[in-house]
Amino acid sequence: RGQNLAIDVSIPARNQARGIYIRDEVELEGPMTFGVQVKPRFSHSNQRTSSEMDELLSLELDLQLKASEDWVACPDSMRLMSATERNGQTFSVRLNTDGMTPGVHFATVDAIDASDPDRGN
Repeated sequence: RGQNLAIDVSIPARNQARGIYIRDEVELEGPMTFGVQVKPRFSHSNQRTSSEMDELLSLELDLQLKASEDWVACPDSMRLMSATERNGQTFSVRLNTDGMTPGVHFATVDAIDASDPDRGN
């Protein structure tokens, strides 16, 4: 169930960008918090069977969230549901840029299916 599910991730405060890119020095003057919107993407179909609709509407994934770097903070987990009527779920990411050296820094927030940690690898 849901093995081929695509998930869209965007940052509403950054014009729906797929990630956070900080370039201006003024943005490095203190911690910043961003909302991250997560939406399952279902394939479009003209007609769905009753069982396909049940699966689509009952989607519920418990995701463990893990930041790859210490300067990124996020919740430990979130529950992703079909949310077709709610436009997805959100969680917050906090970036602590204090003391960062000049240059390129990269981090990710990984979401792992708590019921099947090998899924997606």
